[in-house]
Amino acid sequence: MEQNERLGILRKKLDLTLEKFGEKIGVTGSAVGNIEKGRRALTEQVVKSVVREFNVNEDWLRTGVGEMFIESKESHLSELAKQYALDDMEVKIVEAFLELSPDKRAAIKEYVSVLAKSFVEKSEEEIIQEKIDKEVEAYRRELEIEARVKEKSYLSDDTFEENENKKEAK
Repeated sequence: MEQNERLGILRKKLDLTLEKFGEKIGVTGSAVGNIEKGRRALTEQVVKSVVREFNVNEDWLRTGVGEMFIESKESHLSELAKQYALDDMEVKIVEAFLELSPDKRAAIKEYVSVLAKSFVEKSEEEIIQEKIDKEVEAYRRELEIEARVKEKSYLSDDTFEENENKKEAK
């Protein structure tokens, strides 16, 4: 397999169009297409740009020997950032966390766990109190309805009696 074919394989692996790939390495999309088709040579400048921009193993690109990508901390973080759409601040947070000692990581995980539980979990007492509050509210509504019904009933009785008294007076 030739260098130009490996460049095409790399571009497809990265899921980039000719134009996007070219943008990233400083050439036009048609130049990339011509290199991939063997119409144009892979220049030293293009090789260096590809290696730098995509963490590509230079030996693989030139000769086909070794792995396609150089495995580095940066390449892993770049993949995570891409996969989870992380912004710069989020990448820095992940990077800083990964650079901590195991003890400090454990302390942060414990803190975050306690924080998360305070947002998510309710204590047994809180759950019981919520049930009581709901029952009290339901009972209060029942009493209000009962009071209204009685009030209407009294008004109806009073109105009935007043009407009877008026009839007797006539």
